[in-house]
Amino acid sequence: WVTRPDLLLGGLLSAPDPGDPRDIHSCLEHLRSRFARSPLHLTGYSLGASMVLVYCSRYGSAAVCDAAVSVAGTFSADPLHWPHYRRYWQPVLTAGLKVLFADRFKDELPPKDVLARASNYEELIECLPHLRPTSKLSARAFPGADAARISCPLLFFASADDPFHPIDAIGISDKLSNVLYYITEVGGHVGWPEGWSADCTSFHTRVVLGFLAAHGQS
Repeated sequence: WVTRPDLLLGGLLSAPDPGDPRDIHSCLEHLRSRFARSPLHLTGYSLGASMVLVYCSRYGSAAVCDAAVSVAGTFSADPLHWPHYRRYWQPVLTAGLKVLFADRFKDELPPKDVLARASNYEELIECLPHLRPTSKLSARAFPGADAARISCPLLFFASADDPFHPIDAIGISDKLSNVLYYITEVGGHVGWPEGWSADCTSFHTRVVLGFLAAHGQS
């Protein structure tokens, strides 16, 4: 299992472009070379789920995975601007991110008073030299029309009551023939109705594991 490849090994300016999944591809190619006979699955949660979608969309039939799972991700940048998410949740989440970035990349960030004024994702993105402007990030860091290129079996797992990624804003389309949607009525941004208490015995976890088992290498 590779659970969390660190894509920020240097400073912010050397960080990979969120819309450029070449690092993910290189990691998968390395794993395939080491474990040629083993099934290779790509899974992601939240931001990681959106990275899974970007990878599978941009690489299409060249994606180096037998199957993929996106939990609480989005095909679209629309959730960034969703009024309820922006007003009530992003200030809390942005505060945590500011602490994280200020501690790790303080020499590359604007002055503290400028960073402190950022209260939502868009304002924070404009403070990060490797991401801004928000308009360009939105265009490159989400699949958009490229989602039609997804070729590997992909399970898109989401909850209808997700407060971060509203179900009407995440770009669900019935035209994506290789995407299986699994939408629960409740579960929030965790995706599982059991919440954080879910484990490998829960029904929904077994759905994900069953999906991956059904799409191993032939």
